[in-house]
Amino acid sequence: MKLTIPHPRTLAILTLLAASSAHGAVAALLSGGNGDFMTVTLPETITFTIQEGVLIENENFFVVLQGAGNYFNLDKNIVGTLTYSFNGGPNQNLVGLANGVNYNDLVATDMYLYGAGQPGFIQTGDVIVISPGASTTTTGVNGPLTVNTSFEAFLVDSNGRRISANAVPEPSGAALAGLGASALFLRRRK
Repeated sequence: MKLTIPHPRTLAILTLLAASSAHGAVAALLSGGNGDFMTVTLPETITFTIQEGVLIENENFFVVLQGAGNYFNLDKNIVGTLTYSFNGGPNQNLVGLANGVNYNDLVATDMYLYGAGQPGFIQTGDVIVISPGASTTTTGVNGPLTVNTSFEAFLVDSNGRRISANAVPEPSGAALAGLGASALFLRRRK
């Protein structure tokens, strides 16, 4: 039986498809709970672009992890290394975590993070980047938590209205390694 190798471009495309994140979902690790502190870890850079027709003055925005769970009511302060930047500016800390709200585009099982500062005007085309990191609540959280999983992520304004499309996670390390290996394979074949 003769083994045939698919066309190199086909291999490269299949490698990238297999290694990339599914449907724009962002990876997240939720740990702790059962009365202990809760830690939210985002291992990848996440980029949001403000959608067409949005113009908001002096309001905060909220990073929504859709369906992440309703483990507590309303707000918890968080401390750690989760930060965001607005249009390439300096990193600012994400300082709060909340859920349990049904309001416009938010439902009670959505968990959302927010920062201390307001970026001023938020308008169509602005870019908000969440850097990888981990932050922990300053008080305990009841209930067991979901561990390693992924969620659709988007931004809402202070009225719970969606102001971004789903997040665009950065390419995973596996995707980049697969691309490099494919390029090396193509180079060696010639």
